[in-house]
Amino acid sequence: MSIENKDSLLDFFKEPTLEAFSNFLEENVGEGSQVEFKGRWINDVKLAKIMMGMANSGGGCIVIGVSEETDGSIAATGIPADDRVYDPADFSKIVEKYLPQKVEKCISIKNFFYDNDVYGSLKGKKFQVVFISVEIGDLPIICESDGQRENEKLRRGEIYIRRAQPILLTMMNCRKFFLKVLKQNGECVKILH
Repeated sequence: MSIENKDSLLDFFKEPTLEAFSNFLEENVGEGSQVEFKGRWINDVKLAKIMMGMANSGGGCIVIGVSEETDGSIAATGIPADDRVYDPADFSKIVEKYLPQKVEKCISIKNFFYDNDVYGSLKGKKFQVVFISVEIGDLPIICESDGQRENEKLRRGEIYIRRAQPILLTMMNCRKFFLKVLKQNGECVKILH
C-alpha cells in the first residue's frame, strides 16, 4: 500500500496503537485518497463505495468519530453516544454483499477507546478505524451487487477509485488506470488482450 508522506500516518498504519492514533490526530494529516474522516457511522452503501475506492487506490483507512471542518481542521469528538460501535468480529457483514470475498481478508476494524487521562482531550472518547489494505493481485475490486441508500448508489460490475472522492472508473479507462497504479507501485506486469 502506498501511503501519503506523513510520518504520523505511516506510524499509525505500521502499528495502530492508542499512542499512534493520538499522534495521527494531533498532526492532522487531513483527508485524502487514503484517509477519510466520518463523525459517525455512515450507511452501508456509502461505506462500501469508500472501501472499494480505497482498495482500488492502494488502501487506506476510514476514521469514525472524527470529522474534517471546512477550514481543514479536524474535530475529534468521538463516536456519538446515539451511534453504534461495531463489534470487529461482525463488521464485514455490513458490506459483504457489495464486496468480493477476496476483499474481506483486506479489511479490518480496530477500536481506539480512551478511558484514562493519559491522552488528555481524548479521555472518554471512542473511535473506530476501518483499515483497507489490498494485495496487487486482488485488483481490481469490482462491486458485487446493486445498492442504494439516500443519494448513494452502487452498481454491480462497477469499479470505484479515490482521488479526493470515490469515482466510477469506466472499463475504457480501466487498463490505463491500473497500468498507472502498477507503475507507481513499482510492479511489472504483462497485460493480455
